[in-house]
Amino acid sequence: MQSRVKPAYYLVLVVYALIIGGLLYREFGETRPVSYSLGEISISARQTTGVPGNIFPVKGAAFRSLTLRYRSFYLSIPETGLAVEVAADGTETPAAVADIDRSSGEILIRLVSGAELRIREDSEEKNSYILSIDFSSTAADQLRGIRLPWGGKEPHYHSGLPILTAAPPGASGGTVVLPPSARISGDFLSIPRSDSPLEVLLFNAPEEGSLVQSWFHIQGGLSTQQKAEEALKQFYDTAYKGWENGRWISGAGSWEYVADAPPESRTAAAMLVEALARGSYFSIRERLSSASPRLIDAESALFLGSVVDHLGNFGTETQAVLAEVRDAVNSGDSSIFDRIDGLQTIMEAGLGTGEALKDSVSQLAEAAVIAEPTSPEELLRAIRAAEFLLVWEGPEHSGIRYLIREQLMPRLCTTRYGYGIHFDGTSDTLTNVLAGRLMAASGDDFSAAVGYTLLSSFTTSAGEFSRTPAVIIRREFSYQEPQGYMEPESLPSLRPLTAASTYAPRAIRLGENVDWMWTAAADVQFRGGDPGVLSFRFPQGGIHHFALYGVEPFDRIQMHGISWKSDPEFQRYSDGWVYNPGTKTLFFKIRHRSERQEIRIIRTPETVAEAAPQAIP
Repeated sequence: MQSRVKPAYYLVLVVYALIIGGLLYREFGETRPVSYSLGEISISARQTTGVPGNIFPVKGAAFRSLTLRYRSFYLSIPETGLAVEVAADGTETPAAVADIDRSSGEILIRLVSGAELRIREDSEEKNSYILSIDFSSTAADQLRGIRLPWGGKEPHYHSGLPILTAAPPGASGGTVVLPPSARISGDFLSIPRSDSPLEVLLFNAPEEGSLVQSWFHIQGGLSTQQKAEEALKQFYDTAYKGWENGRWISGAGSWEYVADAPPESRTAAAMLVEALARGSYFSIRERLSSASPRLIDAESALFLGSVVDHLGNFGTETQAVLAEVRDAVNSGDSSIFDRIDGLQTIMEAGLGTGEALKDSVSQLAEAAVIAEPTSPEELLRAIRAAEFLLVWEGPEHSGIRYLIREQLMPRLCTTRYGYGIHFDGTSDTLTNVLAGRLMAASGDDFSAAVGYTLLSSFTTSAGEFSRTPAVIIRREFSYQEPQGYMEPESLPSLRPLTAASTYAPRAIRLGENVDWMWTAAADVQFRGGDPGVLSFRFPQGGIHHFALYGVEPFDRIQMHGISWKSDPEFQRYSDGWVYNPGTKTLFFKIRHRSERQEIRIIRTPETVAEAAPQAIP
C-alpha cells in the first residue's frame, strides 16, 4: 500500500526554510558599514539598505548595531539585544538605532523609541566630550530607562558612584562620568529616564587622584565645614521644634514616635542638652521633671535627678562592660565596638589604665578596621572601631586612613538626597552619619570634604521633625521606598563637629582618692590631696546632679563654702549628697549659686574644713 505524505509535513519544511533563509539574510543581507567621527570620538555601525522593517531587528531600525569608542573605552548597542530599553511596567525591549545624523558640530543618534543621544565637544574641558541623553520625546515618555553594555581595556568602575575608566586613571584609556542617577553594574550602564537631558562626560582622568576625586572634580558638590555646620544647625532646629511642641503629648508627658523609636529617656537627654545650648533649659527642665519617670536614665538623671538609683546602676553596668572588654581583648572579639558608647565611657573614666587596656583595645580596633566586611553590620562595626582610634590615637592613625581609602571611598554612592555609603546597593542613615563624622575629622582635606558632604546629604533627607529614612535601597532605575524612619535623637550627637557639646553627659577621669566622675558639667577641674577639691561649671541657677566613683572613705563634704551633712533624702532639697561605702560611690545634687561651683572632700578630722575656699589654679 502506497503511503501518502500529509500536507502539514510540507508546511513544516517551508517554515524551517523561511527561518534558515531569514537567518542567512540577516547575516549576509544588504548591509553596509558606516562610520562617523568627532575629535577622539568614533562611531561604527552596520546600516541596513533596502530591507523593509528588517526581519529580526526592531521594527523601524535602520542600523543593526552601533559602537561608540573613546580611546580604549567603548559603548555599544549590539545586535544581540543586550542593549535594552525598559518600559514603566518593567518590559524590556532591545534598543535599536533609527537614524544617525552628523551635522552642526555634533553627532545625533535617534533610537526607535524616540530617545536621543547627542555627542558634542566640551567647550570647557580640552579633549573632553559630552554625551547627552534625551528622553523628552513623546515616544519615549513611557520609558523607565536604558541599559547599555560597556567595556574597554582593563576596565574599572566605582561600585557606588557612576564613574568608570577603560584603564587606570592617568593612562590613555579615558574616563566616563555619568549622571548621578545612573548606575554601573558589571559590564552594563543603567541610565534612568529624566524629564531633562542627562549628560555623560568623556575625558582623560588626571595623572593624580582617584575615581572619587575625578567625579567631584567634574560634578562639584563637595561641601565645606561651614556648610555642614549650617545644615546640621537647621536639622537640630527642626528636631528641637518637634521635641518642644510638635511631637510633645502633654497629657502623656512624653513624645510621639515613629517605628523603631528610641527610649523616651534618650529623647529627654537630647532635648535637655540642646536646651542648655539654646538658653531654654530652665523651662524645659521644669516641664520634664514633673513628667513620666520613664524619661530618666543614666544621662537624663544628670539633669532630672533620681541619681541614687540610676547612677548607682550605671556604675555597676560600667564595671560589667569593663569585664566584657577584657574578655573581648583576650578572645579577639571585635563586636565590643558595637557598644562604643560604653567602651568610650570606660576609657574616659580611666578604668583599666594599670593593665594597659587602652593599648589592647586599640590593637583590637586596628584588626577590625582592616578586616574585609561581609555585611553592613561588619562595616558599621569597622567605622565604630575607627572612631575609637580617632579619639585615642588621633586622626592620622594608619587604620583610619586605610578604612577611608579602602572601604568608605569605594562605597561612596549617589542617593536621591545627595551621597551616602552603600553595601550591596543598600545605604543606611547610621552608617552614613558615622562615616561622615569620621571622615570630617580625618587629617586629609579631601576626605574631610567628603565627610562634610555626607553629613550635608544626610540632613537633606530629613523630613518632618528631622525624621530621616533609616535605610535607602537603590534599584536599577529608581529608589525603593524608605525602609522605616529614625527619630533625630536615635542618632549620635553631631553638633558641633569639632568638639563635644559643652554640657554633654560624659565620664571624666579624676585621680587621687577619686577614680572618675559622671557629669554634664563643663570645665571640670580636680585637685587631689586633703582636701580634694572639685570645681566645675553649669548655668547659674541650674540644678546639677552627678556622681563620683571609686571614692575612698572621707570625713566630711564642703559645699557652698561650708560643711554639708549627708542626708538620704537629699534629692528632695536644693543641695545635698549621700555616700555608698559598699560601692564607693558619692552622689550629689547642687544648685549653682554661680556658674562655677566648688566641692571639697575633707579626709581627716584634723583638716581645717572651714578654711576659705581656694580656687584651683
